[in-house]
Amino acid sequence: MKKVTAKWLCERDACWEHIILFSIFFPFGAKPTLKNIEKAEKLGLDTEWLAVSMPTQFWVDYRLKHDGPLHLVRNNMIIAWLEQLEE
Repeated sequence: MKKVTAKWLCERDACWEHIILFSIFFPFGAKPTLKNIEKAEKLGLDTEWLAVSMPTQFWVDYRLKHDGPLHLVRNNMIIAWLEQLEE
């Protein structure tokens, strides 16, 4: 993904309030960088659902910076547990 735009958000059924707010503060779209994700969160935009469209390493780096390593350990334990249930 090179850039998040209002059109991209519309195509993924983002809520209208967030599309409008995004368009005001990122009128030409935004590259998916840690700085832009943090800015979007400060504006009250929901960024978690972007995870499905972003490279995994991007979100690992973001979560390490944002929540610290314990968050990742907890999530990895939950994922491993869910994978065992599927077997």
